[in-house]
Amino acid sequence: GTEEEHVTQEVREMPRRTFKPKDLAPLRRITEQVLEKEPDAAVVVSAAAPFKRRIPKAPHEARVQMKLPVDLRSKDEPQGVPLHAIAREARKEAPGLSGISVTPGGVSLKFKKEPSAEERGRIEALLNDSNRLEGLRPPPTVRPLRPGLTGPTAPGEEIPSALHDPEASDTEWLGAFRQWAMTHLVPPPQE
Repeated sequence: GTEEEHVTQEVREMPRRTFKPKDLAPLRRITEQVLEKEPDAAVVVSAAAPFKRRIPKAPHEARVQMKLPVDLRSKDEPQGVPLHAIAREARKEAPGLSGISVTPGGVSLKFKKEPSAEERGRIEALLNDSNRLEGLRPPPTVRPLRPGLTGPTAPGEEIPSALHDPEASDTEWLGAFRQWAMTHLVPPPQE
């Protein structure tokens, strides 16, 4: 055949390579050297967001091309809706649902057995229902301060000690600041 057919056949016959940490060690050393010499490269690397496209492999997997109408809980969005709560609610609509994942391309649903058209319709309705998904958002949690750190207790109180403590964790500091701000900066609700 033609050269193009030959190249296509070679690509199909090429085995998939799974890289191990020792395979990547030389690349890691080179990358570290570049990052040491080029400060701008470190900025670019820190801004990079890796993602992996996954090819559906489950015999009963459906990909829904949509963006969820709520923010998911993540390190960047700690007050978002947990994905496991959405999965739990979706299992009420289709008991055969075994997994759910969100990718840049949409929502991927895995099923133990082929879902009925009615089950698929109920799941899609759930995933499009922002009010129902918002109802899955857990209430914000306020963690108590470490012993010895104080937070504000009354509107004229001074700044809490946690805000001055260099040993306070980010969570403790933010919790103390939130308590102080709610007492001193946020007006009470109007009735």
